[in-house]
Amino acid sequence: MMKLSRYAQNGTEYHEAFHWIFELIIDPKDSNRIRNIVRKKYGITDDRQIAEWLADTYMHYVRKIYIPNGNLLQKAFAKIRQWAITFERVFTGEYQMYKLFNSINSGKFANKPINNEAVLKF
Repeated sequence: MMKLSRYAQNGTEYHEAFHWIFELIIDPKDSNRIRNIVRKKYGITDDRQIAEWLADTYMHYVRKIYIPNGNLLQKAFAKIRQWAITFERVFTGEYQMYKLFNSINSGKFANKPINNEAVLKF
């Protein structure tokens, strides 16, 4: 369980949830693949800064792009927008990153156990 300050920025829950999944749950091979994409594309070399950048990007993705609720028209436009972003990301080399974002939103990691090796890093 995660407890956040009531004074935290709007969307902080998404940022922190991303850290939980990226650093403690997903396979280290997958997280390293995504880190390498960020290193190559954005020139960020420090793993901590990469994780922060990804968490901020995920927070923006959830708040601005992903629309889980809404009427049928909003959902249809959200799906079109997601498809267009995915299509663009294939050509910019960021597909794996957005695939992870979509997997998080779909609940893929909801019942996954924590990677015990990752816990030892903290």
